[in-house]
Amino acid sequence: MKPNANGEVVYENSKLGEYNTLTILVIDQDSVVQNVRNLKEEAGRPIEKRDLTLKKALDENKGLTESRLTNTLPKGSKHFIEDFTSSEIQFIDDLKKVSEVLREIANTNGQTSSAWDKLDFIYKWPKLAEDDKKTFVSEYFSHELLFFIKAKDTAFFERTIRHVLASKMEKSFFDHYLLDNVETLVKFADLHKLITLNALERCFLVDALVRHSKATKNPTFLQKAVSIVSRIRDEVEGNESQGGDKRKQQNRMFDLVLNMNSLSKDTSSTLPSRPGASPRAAAYENGKVASSSIKDLLSQKLRSNNLDMLRRD
Repeated sequence: MKPNANGEVVYENSKLGEYNTLTILVIDQDSVVQNVRNLKEEAGRPIEKRDLTLKKALDENKGLTESRLTNTLPKGSKHFIEDFTSSEIQFIDDLKKVSEVLREIANTNGQTSSAWDKLDFIYKWPKLAEDDKKTFVSEYFSHELLFFIKAKDTAFFERTIRHVLASKMEKSFFDHYLLDNVETLVKFADLHKLITLNALERCFLVDALVRHSKATKNPTFLQKAVSIVSRIRDEVEGNESQGGDKRKQQNRMFDLVLNMNSLSKDTSSTLPSRPGASPRAAAYENGKVASSSIKDLLSQKLRSNNLDMLRRD
C-alpha cells in the first residue's frame, strides 16, 4: 500500500476479505509508526464470538485424577473402558507400529532412527525365501532376532538356528532360554546369579521357573518366581520415587506415543468419536516404567499376537 499525494493511506474494507485486523506499519529513516485497525468494527460488522465456557463442570464432590495406563490384551480377550468419552487411547497391534514408536522416541531424544530401517525385513519374514532368511540371520545375528524367529518361525529356528546355539562353547543365559535348557535356567534363581541378570532376563527367568514348576509339580520353583516378581516390582516402585524429572520424562514419552496419528490410521474408523475431538487409538508403555520397558512391549509382541493398548483417563 502506498500513500496518496496527501500522504494518506486509504484502504477499502470490502477488498480485504474476511480478515478481522489490519496492521499498518510506516517506516522512514528516522522512525517507525504502527497502527492496528479493527476492520469488522469499522465496517459495522459484529466480531464473531465462540462460547468457550465449560458446558458441564466436573463434580466437585468427587476426587478426580489423570492416569496413564497400559494394558496387554491377549488375542481374543476384551477390555472395557468405563468412560470412553474422557479417555484417549492408542493401539499397537503389529510390529510395524512398534517400530514406528521406537523410531519416534529415538528422534525425540535426538538419536538417529536409521538403524531401524535395516530391520524392515522382519515385517515380511513369512514371505522371505530360505536363503534370504539365512542371509539376514547371518548379518543381524542377535538374541533379539533369534527370539523373534523362535516365536514366529519355529520350524526355521529348529532347522537352522538351534544347532548353532547348541554348539557354542560358552552359552549365555539367553542362549539357554532359546534352547529350552530349563534345568540350567532355574539355577539362575540363586541370588549370586540373579544379580547378574537385567530386568528383561529376570522376566524370562520367571517364565522358565513357572514352566519348570508345572513340569515337575514342585511348588518351590513357583515360589522362587513369585519372589523374583516381587523384587522387580520393588525396583520399579523405587525408580518411581526418584525425583520428578524422571516422571516428567516418562509422561512425555507416554503422551508422545498417545498422540502419534500414524498409529491410529488403521483403527480410528472402528472407534467411537468423542465430541469435539477425533478418536485416538494405540499403545506403548506405561508411565510407571522407564524407556527400557519398550523391550518388554517388543518381547510381548514377538511371543504372541497380543493387542497392546495404552490409555489415559
